[in-house]
Amino acid sequence: MKQNPPEREVSVSVTGIIGVLVFVAGVYLVWLARKEVLYWMKEFLRIFRQALMRPEGSKVKPAGREAGIYNRRGTLRMVSAIGLIFLGQFLVLLDLVF
Repeated sequence: MKQNPPEREVSVSVTGIIGVLVFVAGVYLVWLARKEVLYWMKEFLRIFRQALMRPEGSKVKPAGREAGIYNRRGTLRMVSAIGLIFLGQFLVLLDLVF
């Protein structure tokens, strides 16, 4: 007869709870900046298309709004939100492993 392996208890420590809260804070910041997400995705795709369409021997064209200064639409909020999301996932993973 096959014996069942002993069940492992899953307990969440303070690190895991903090990780979940940090992740939720990052998702909330992304939600607040949802218009900026679309703006930056459009801008990235425009720059990417420009890089693909450039002829082989041409000089590098300046990227981003014809090399002007960007209208910094929510950049800090987006970067901090993505950082919080990754940090939260890392803390939860750290809690699960150790």
